[in-house]
Amino acid sequence: MEQGRLSMQQPQGHRLEELMRCPFHRVLANGIDRDLPGERVPNLAALFGQQPYLPKAVLLFGERQAGSFEVLQRWHRRLGEQSLPAALLHDRAMGHSWTAAACTGTPVDEGHETMLRGFLDGARGLGELRAYLKGHMALPLVVMLRRLEFLAPQVDQRLRAAADEGVLVPVAIVADERLVREAPEASSLLTIADAYRLPSYTVDAVRALAPSLDVNQAQDALESTGGQLVLTGRLLDALPNGSSRTTPSQLKQALASLHRSPPPIVEVWKQALRALLNDEPALAEGLRRFVEGKYLVPGRPDYPPPSRQRALYVSGWLGVTRLGWWGIRSDLHRAWAREVLHDMGDAR
Repeated sequence: MEQGRLSMQQPQGHRLEELMRCPFHRVLANGIDRDLPGERVPNLAALFGQQPYLPKAVLLFGERQAGSFEVLQRWHRRLGEQSLPAALLHDRAMGHSWTAAACTGTPVDEGHETMLRGFLDGARGLGELRAYLKGHMALPLVVMLRRLEFLAPQVDQRLRAAADEGVLVPVAIVADERLVREAPEASSLLTIADAYRLPSYTVDAVRALAPSLDVNQAQDALESTGGQLVLTGRLLDALPNGSSRTTPSQLKQALASLHRSPPPIVEVWKQALRALLNDEPALAEGLRRFVEGKYLVPGRPDYPPPSRQRALYVSGWLGVTRLGWWGIRSDLHRAWAREVLHDMGDAR
């Protein structure tokens, strides 16, 4: 990746690496809801234990174009660095065939890619895939998928069968939890996977990325962005270069610029929120309370947010505030949620 350049789809490498050091929170275990914020896994390496190898299926929930695919790419590289077999797949709209696949690790080669594509497309059976992989590698093949909700049901079922038999270990991104939980044919992978929220930057991460910020300024930055990858990246880009210390005025200007000109993907997030509130109208009242700061509970596993508001956390709108309470994720999220509620006639 080219250094010194940031796009919403391809964050700078050092920013992504810093995100990987931030905690993942488990929101599902074997398809069963976990009390939020969920078990705290310190960082990416901890998901793998002593080796960067996953023993079971993993789903990663994150907003669209919010950096989750870049996390998969980093996982894929990490597996390759350890010579462990992995395949990163880019799927077409409905997942019936694959536009590109990249395999890494010894001795993964073009033959593995061809066999895997054939299995996912239904041209090869599980027994044939099992026999092929067993003859070429000692560990199951980790299969990383860009979008689980784009898969055809039969692909999901094939992956589940292969996972059950220890042939493959699926890892997939999910942009909307409801698409895999409430579809007519619920994802079979969901019932065997652990699911995590895409991490958010911490104060330490922000300071590592922007040494010119002191602790209080880093906290102020997170108040505005919620630690969200794209938003925090935009804010850091707006800070002056080459300054030994960011002045309060400079930070204020950068924050104001982000409020005035958010990245275009925010409109997609707002559309997803509208769809969520239309499908689950009861969420609107809870969200309005959070926007107004009236409905807060301690942000600990023994004080999870009401289960009916779980979708707001998984979709990235709620979080644990600076003071350790459940609330709206950031000042920006509050402003955008207020706009959505107003448009829907729910603002008061």
